[in-house]
Amino acid sequence: MSDLYQVLGVKRAATKEQIRRAYRRRAKISHPDSGGSAHEFGAVATAYGVLSDTKRREQYDRTGEIEPTQPDNFDASAIEVIAQKFLMIIYAKHDVASMDIAGLVEEAIHEDIAQRNINISSQRRAVQRATE
Repeated sequence: MSDLYQVLGVKRAATKEQIRRAYRRRAKISHPDSGGSAHEFGAVATAYGVLSDTKRREQYDRTGEIEPTQPDNFDASAIEVIAQKFLMIIYAKHDVASMDIAGLVEEAIHEDIAQRNINISSQRRAVQRATE
């Protein structure tokens, strides 16, 4: 893999603003709609994603490795709920074309939010009892 700083054409001491400007310049050139390739554009996007994030940049500078981004707990949970609904849809015995997929996913998210609110209320009551 190429050096991320070389991909964007910046020095290791580049500021966030220099990295942002270099990314915008390289993205315009490397984008498939501008005659670039998806691979090249992906490399530019990856370089920017790492170098514009202070924590990931420090990790890259120390190790030379790119640590993938991790969704926060809320995002990961939402993704899991959506994935479960999609699996249900994939294995459904109904005609998928006639199903309201967006509605099913929205319903699942609302159910997940309601369950979380119940859990939060339960935790608050437990804390209140413990403090009394």
